Amino acid sequence: MSNPQAADLTAPTFNEFPPTPYEEWRKVVDKFLKGAPFEKRLVTKTYENIDLQPMYRQEDIEGLPHLDSLPGFAPYLRGATPLGYVASSWDVAQELPYATPAAFNAALRADLARGQNAVNLVLDRPTLAGIDADQAEADDVGKGGLSISSVADLAQALDGADLENTPLYIQASTSALTFTALLAALVQKQGKSLAKVRGAIGMDPLGQLARDGRLPRDLDGIYDVMAQLAAWAKANAPHLQTMTVKAVPTITAAPAPRRNSLSRWPRRSITFAPCRRAVRASTTSPRASASPCRSVPTFSWKSPGCAPRGCCGPRSSKRSAATKPRRR
Repeated sequence: MSNPQAADLTAPTFNEFPPTPYEEWRKVVDKFLKGAPFEKRLVTKTYENIDLQPMYRQEDIEGLPHLDSLPGFAPYLRGATPLGYVASSWDVAQELPYATPAAFNAALRADLARGQNAVNLVLDRPTLAGIDADQAEADDVGKGGLSISSVADLAQALDGADLENTPLYIQASTSALTFTALLAALVQKQGKSLAKVRGAIGMDPLGQLARDGRLPRDLDGIYDVMAQLAAWAKANAPHLQTMTVKAVPTITAAPAPRRNSLSRWPRRSITFAPCRRAVRASTTSPRASASPCRSVPTFSWKSPGCAPRGCCGPRSSKRSAATKPRRR
């Protein structure tokens, strides 16, 4: 219902404030700076070498080519779809910092009943390294995220969430291959369709390298898996993204004295290289294939020493000696 009192209010025009020329504003600012350079104190330079001014005026947008463009039309500077989030609203995906599937599921059910509509799953260190909980160091299990070692663990953690209608955002990094196999096995076990699963099981090896200072396996092998996983997802789970690029680990991993030095730390040169390489490989020579008996991805590793060879299907809590991951 409309508020009749609010309807009687006139829109503010700010005519009571006389316009101030930019030159007068600049004189006042320079006075407060007391001789300090305006460009160094009030102009912020981004890592892309773009100057952010403290104030923008109408004349600053003169000549911009996209001012008359519309959302959903080229060059898509105002969004890829005409209605944007009006038609597809933002997902509410709160991180749940719980170590066990039971505790995670209890929190997930509570949040889904209170407005959350997506799952944001953060994994612990052993899971990210592809190591089962019973084979990992006791202090590492559940450290930094959820411990998942089998399809049963994942089923318990996601119990009550409709996998066809609830987007999944899993920060799997270098373990995305094995975790995708776990998810595919769970979806098939529940009689659901992988083609309807939405979200991301993101691989971001450089983000993990910047955060932890090391990777659990060979980087070239990880790039190959990124290509294979992208090819498999395109054929079997087209709404499931497999690559992510997070800038936060890279920024926070920089030494403090160099965070403001653009010339000594070329972040941009390393950010998107693995994604380009993986996408190129997945479109030119995909090596991923679906198993003939089930829609669980099977992959082969090319680089020696980066992971067990052969099928990387769902992990069980008991592995044979031939499939146990090697610690480095």
